[in-house]
Amino acid sequence: MNTLFTRLAGLINYWLVIAATIAILSTPWARAAETALIERLDGSLVKLVIDRPEGKTDIPIMLFIDGSGCVSVERERFQKYSRLPEEFEENVAKVFVDKSGVTAMDNYKDCSQTFIEYDSVDQRVFDHLRAIQHLRKHALWWNQEILLFGWSDGGTIGASIAAYTPEVKRAVLGGTGGGIPMTAQFEDYVICTPDRTEDRDACVKELREMYDEIRDHPSASKTWFGDFNTYKSWASRLDVVEYNLIKDIEIPLLFVHGELDRDNVPVEAARELVRLLRESGNVDFEYWEVPGMEHGTRSLGEERGDAVRIAMLNWLLDQPLGIGGPPHFGRSPDE
Repeated sequence: MNTLFTRLAGLINYWLVIAATIAILSTPWARAAETALIERLDGSLVKLVIDRPEGKTDIPIMLFIDGSGCVSVERERFQKYSRLPEEFEENVAKVFVDKSGVTAMDNYKDCSQTFIEYDSVDQRVFDHLRAIQHLRKHALWWNQEILLFGWSDGGTIGASIAAYTPEVKRAVLGGTGGGIPMTAQFEDYVICTPDRTEDRDACVKELREMYDEIRDHPSASKTWFGDFNTYKSWASRLDVVEYNLIKDIEIPLLFVHGELDRDNVPVEAARELVRLLRESGNVDFEYWEVPGMEHGTRSLGEERGDAVRIAMLNWLLDQPLGIGGPPHFGRSPDE
């Protein structure tokens, strides 16, 4: 077996084939699961996970970008979430770029020192760009088209990838907000609101002092709001306004947000993104505000949540949305 792996690695550079033919969703098409370990500038490794139909060529990539937290893209729940509609299993490759120092266990609590050291939005943007650079040279089966799906932090990262990567042809950015920086989200919707503080001025003052400390000392050794939320990680998020990039992206975009999202990414941030885009004359996008949904589709229950998931993937694949599509679960704020 080691000899076989060595021969394969020699044929495809440093690709490590860790799983052979597997069947997914009981389709007749077998799929090959592969990983590649690719180097960053400092020599550390980025893990690229590929799930593609065996023997198929000239196919697009569907790039799934995970949210925050020290969990792997290989965890069962994320892989289940990324299931493709059955009719597309034979025609689309799924690609995932993993975080550093994570395992396939669905555990947000036991974060490794490697994860803490490398965790930031900026680093994950660079990692995805590096992975795409690698695929341009080595993925001979790829047709040079990317369909991008990112949620929460994954949507923020996805906005950068869509802006900087001409191969991206359509993108779904969910639970991302986009029109209000995190600093203002905390002050106006999450922390310093009348139902959560008796002294808004003091609350805002304390927050802004913390923002300044984080900006001045973006260290991976200090944390805020959780044992593994480092100053370095926060510094890469606090002042981000995705609109600044999205306004110049010229591909079809779908923004999806939960009507009840407050503590993760307040829905007001998504509504402001929509307002800003319309004000700037950008009309090549759709916005679904999902009634009853919080930060993710799990809050809708299994049946309705899966209908939303499938509708988003169908939109990404430029297909009819299917049962559960707008206006049944999604609407624009002015409708």
